[in-house]
Amino acid sequence: MYPRQSIIEVFSAFLKFDADKFGGWVTDPGLRRSMQLNLARLPQSQTDEHFWVLYWYKLWQTQPAMAQGHLSAYLQEACYWATQQTITRFPTTQYTLADCFQMAMMRIAKVLKGFNPQLGFSLSNYARAIFSSVLKDTLRQQQEADICTNWSLLRKLSQKRLVESLQNAGLGSETIACYLLAWNCFKTIYIPLQPNGTRKLPKPERATWERITGVAKP
Repeated sequence: MYPRQSIIEVFSAFLKFDADKFGGWVTDPGLRRSMQLNLARLPQSQTDEHFWVLYWYKLWQTQPAMAQGHLSAYLQEACYWATQQTITRFPTTQYTLADCFQMAMMRIAKVLKGFNPQLGFSLSNYARAIFSSVLKDTLRQQQEADICTNWSLLRKLSQKRLVESLQNAGLGSETIACYLLAWNCFKTIYIPLQPNGTRKLPKPERATWERITGVAKP
C-alpha cells in the first residue's frame, strides 16, 4: 500500500479494495473542499498532521458529522494495517480482508470516544490497538461458532442473551418463561453428564429429552 501524499489527501481520501487487495485511494469531494477551506484559513498548518488530528478531534466533540469524516479518512491506514495483521492470526475465517476492514471502521465512534490526547498516545496508534481488539473479538466469536455444536453454544449462552434473543424474535413473556424453564432443565440434567470444556456436545438422547420434558411440565 502506498501512502497518501498531501495533508488534504490524508484527511479526505479513503482506501479502496481491488480483489481483496489495496486498490488505491478515492477522495471524497466534500471532505476535500472542507480541508481546502480550512487550510486557506489556517495556512500556517499546511503540513502539520498532528495539528489537524487535534483540530478535527476537538471539533468532533461538538460538531461530529464533518469532523468524523475527516478522522475516518485519516485512520484508513491504521485500520488497514491492524486488519492485515489481525486476520493472519485467523487463516480459516470466512471473512475477507475487505470485510474485516469494514467491520473495524464501523467502530470509529468507539475509537474517538475512548481517545484521550492528554495521555500522550497518538490517535493512529490508539486506533490501531482498538481496531485489532475489536477484530480479534469478532473473529474469535466466529471461530468459536464454527467449531461448536448447537448444544455447546446453548450451554455457553447466558440467560440475559437468551431472553434478549427470544424477545427480538417477538415471543411473549409466557412463551419466553417456558423456554427458560426448558433451558435450565437442559443445563441441570444434561450438562453435568458431559465432560467440562467440550465444544462438541452431542445432541441429547431421547431418554434425556424425556427427563427434561418431565421436569419442565407444568
